[in-house]
Amino acid sequence: MAFSQLYYTSCEHGLSGFSGYQFNAVSDGVSAETMREVEALTGYEPPRSMLYSDAPADLARCPVNLCHLPGETTLIARVRYLGRDPSQRFGNYFAHALASRDPETDSGRLLPIELWRSPVWAAATASGTRLPALERPPPAGPLTPATVEGFLRGHPHRERLPELLAAVIRALEADRTVLLVDATSDRVAHWFAAVSYLLPPPLARALSFATYLAKPERSRLRLVGTVPEAGVPTGPDLQDGFDVFDFVGGAFPQAGAGPLPRLLVRVGPAASGPFWSWAADYTRGTERSAADWYLPAVAAAATGSVPLTEEDLAAIIPWLAEADHLGGAALAEVTRQIYRLGPFPDNRLTALRTAALAGGDHELTEYLQSDLLDSELRRHLADDPDRSPAVPFKDPARAEAAIERVAALLVGADHGEATRLLLWAGQARLRLPQQVLRGGCRRIADGLLGALTTRPAAPELVAQLRQLAIEQPEFRTQLRRALAALAEPEDLQEPDVLDVLDDPAQARARPRSPEYFVELFDALPDGLLYETDLAEHPTLLAAQLTARAVRQPEARLDLLPRVLAATGEPELTGVLLRRLWPNGPSTHRQALDVLRRLPPGLGADRAAGDWFGAAVRRRPKDPAALADCLRLCQLLVETDRLAWLAEDDRGCLDKLLELRQLLVETDRPVPSGVLVELLRRPLPPTWGSARLLLGHRLPAAMARCQATPDDIPWLLSRLEHRAREAYLRQVAEELPRQPTHVARAHAEGLVAAAEVLDEWRRLRVHEALAPLVERWPAEEIERFARQVGPRSPSYAARLAARAEERRRGRVRRLTRRFPWRRKGGDR
Repeated sequence: MAFSQLYYTSCEHGLSGFSGYQFNAVSDGVSAETMREVEALTGYEPPRSMLYSDAPADLARCPVNLCHLPGETTLIARVRYLGRDPSQRFGNYFAHALASRDPETDSGRLLPIELWRSPVWAAATASGTRLPALERPPPAGPLTPATVEGFLRGHPHRERLPELLAAVIRALEADRTVLLVDATSDRVAHWFAAVSYLLPPPLARALSFATYLAKPERSRLRLVGTVPEAGVPTGPDLQDGFDVFDFVGGAFPQAGAGPLPRLLVRVGPAASGPFWSWAADYTRGTERSAADWYLPAVAAAATGSVPLTEEDLAAIIPWLAEADHLGGAALAEVTRQIYRLGPFPDNRLTALRTAALAGGDHELTEYLQSDLLDSELRRHLADDPDRSPAVPFKDPARAEAAIERVAALLVGADHGEATRLLLWAGQARLRLPQQVLRGGCRRIADGLLGALTTRPAAPELVAQLRQLAIEQPEFRTQLRRALAALAEPEDLQEPDVLDVLDDPAQARARPRSPEYFVELFDALPDGLLYETDLAEHPTLLAAQLTARAVRQPEARLDLLPRVLAATGEPELTGVLLRRLWPNGPSTHRQALDVLRRLPPGLGADRAAGDWFGAAVRRRPKDPAALADCLRLCQLLVETDRLAWLAEDDRGCLDKLLELRQLLVETDRPVPSGVLVELLRRPLPPTWGSARLLLGHRLPAAMARCQATPDDIPWLLSRLEHRAREAYLRQVAEELPRQPTHVARAHAEGLVAAAEVLDEWRRLRVHEALAPLVERWPAEEIERFARQVGPRSPSYAARLAARAEERRRGRVRRLTRRFPWRRKGGDR
């Protein structure tokens, strides 16, 4: 890319083909749109007193217009007055314009105003109509930061520069124009250069300007210059759109300057180049407006020894605490320079400490922490969520001062405040005296245990206590001692611990019951004491394990043996079982699992026996639960723990095992008389398990029993409806598999029972016997009909008819097998 060139003037030869105002010559590739913009931008009217200038000296005094219009195609043009045109008419001017789509690269990073009086500008027409593009960036003119600084020092209104800069910033952000009036366009250009050097470079390149316009009210540029002879626009509408700085007449706007213009004026044009290169190190890369550049500029000013005001400090210090986009070195450097401008109040010191910590400047962080010691400790005592973490002290004197302050605050702190103080001291790596550390930890332990009797610890404090238990083993030691003091008849506290307590007598406590400690450990947060800490205190260890089991139901079975081992008691107590399972065993499997985990030789008190007895009597919900119940009973017998059960519970267990042996485990048919005797002794209503087993297994046992015709009606009358239906289904399956004489006896009993039933139930009995009858031959059916005839004549008649059908059917089958018998009749 390179600047394209355009010459515009009144001439005889040009692109139009006729004389007059036209483009004398342009570079290749220049669009018609660009030429229209150049023609509109470069119009020129000299001051009226210079209209008829003809001599070279007079023409040199005419104002020169250097104009800049940023856009998709950026234009920079120099327009100067020529006096006469080829036809000898006055008013001619010559405009030399440069056009580029990448002006920053093509200009070699020169600011547009630095092309003032540059040697690149031409003042005469070309012989042809084609101009070459510039092969290299154009050379700068005489304007430099140093010359502009000298100009400002000698100007009587140099103190107006902040207001001028603020007005230009406002014009960049709103639809306004700043009009600058000075004696010559050269002086105007110096003011423009001062503004351009002080603005952030991206804003300076975005500033549209013209150093001279005869009618500035017709311009839409942001910064416009003129000379006194042209005058200032009049009328309220025109004046509202202008901020006029008349450096000749001494008239200026009333609006003041903001913090950024005042800061940049303190930097000055001479130092602006290095200043903005420093400021770039503190930007995010997303700065668009002047306000976005203010805080990076303050940071650069701090590192460049530019004086900062209170307004600057109030803005930069909170910004540093949140400047997460800065690298560590840059952030640390600015923070250190700002710290030197102190002293500061605590809120600013806190923000500086945050910035120093983020920047990795541990030395400065330590200084700030020392300055903030009292306020930081107060914030930790109050559990302020915005408190800052401590950093290690490396300076021995500062560390000793911090230790003394922590020790003094521990004396009046409650257990929560003492916890946070010790955590802070640990973060700061302070080596507290052993007596102070021990006393502080004991204060926390006693305060925590006392508070837990009325309310649980807050979640925030719980997290802090757990952290303290990890970082300070002494805290666990003192918590164990405080618990032991409640469990033992004599106080276990050491004398030097008692010395630091407000009232040592409060630490002495009478022994408490094991249940008390279980409740205490239940309220005590997890993670404060390890099992190894309580190895020498069986009562406390058992209470801790029990409380843990209460809070973690899924771990109760695994923790139960450990609780028993910790207590060392010879027997299992109902108190322990009820604490772990308050509502008793919820299932037979649960009671079975508990029994399996008990060590051999363990005894049990009456309450523990009742706990297992309730499981024995409990009515199972399904066959799987019934199987668990039977396994529980068997295990109680095998482990020789029947003595644990009350007499009624042992009776239920014996009956369950008896029923299992009689109805479940044997494959041989049971005599019906045995079943009759079994039902003659009704089971107690509380034996839910035995009653369920009997109800489930009796129908199948009756269907397979060695029955007498007299027993079956009695047994059937004792069955409930569902059990009777189950029995009849079993009968239909079992009787066909029994020997004939056994099946006939059972069938006779069923027929006898059916006669006392209603018609529907009688029909169900006959349907149950149908598979058996179908398997018998006709002779056996007739024999069965004769036996049941006295009891049920109608059923006997149907049986006889069935036997006859069976016999006739057999004759027909024989006839089909021996057809020769039909030829000779009955032979």
